[in-house]
Amino acid sequence: MLSHKQATVETITQFVHDGPLLFFASLVAMVLGLAIILAQPVRTRGSLPVFIKIVGWISFIKGLIFIVLSPATSVRYFEALQYGQFCYAYMAITLAIGVYLTYASFTARSQ
Repeated sequence: MLSHKQATVETITQFVHDGPLLFFASLVAMVLGLAIILAQPVRTRGSLPVFIKIVGWISFIKGLIFIVLSPATSVRYFEALQYGQFCYAYMAITLAIGVYLTYASFTARSQ
């Protein structure tokens, strides 16, 4: 995705304009976010469990919002984010979260 910016932007744009596909992806994001929220123990200490719980809540809320929004509103929201212009910034955030979760998971001590 990082090496083919134009193809990535075109694919994401087509994805957002496809109402049924966006609804399905939103439903999957909501269910997976809920699974992360419910599977992560509340009493676990450290920053990793808190961060995982936050990622779960963000995924759940994002999925819920896109299920509730109409397809036209979703398109306007996507256009307001200016994904084509800030594509690398959005990808960098996602990559940083993934690197942190991977590193923290492999270096965490079992409790």
